[in-house]
Amino acid sequence: MGYSNDQLAILFAELKAELKAVQKLKAELEAKLSARAEADVETEAEQESDNRVKVDIKVRNGNSSIED
Repeated sequence: MGYSNDQLAILFAELKAELKAVQKLKAELEAKLSARAEADVETEAEQESDNRVKVDIKVRNGNSSIED
């Protein structure tokens, strides 16, 4: 069974529309993933900074040693 030129044109247009939708979704997901990764890095850096401040406070108060 063969397709007519009109049927092929319709199928091609549908495939092209689906491809564009998939590409748009891919771009959106990549942007969200990138934003999430950036937020995770910032959160990790903030946690590291908070931990350093806590250790510094303990050391200054004489409640801990530098090894903590």
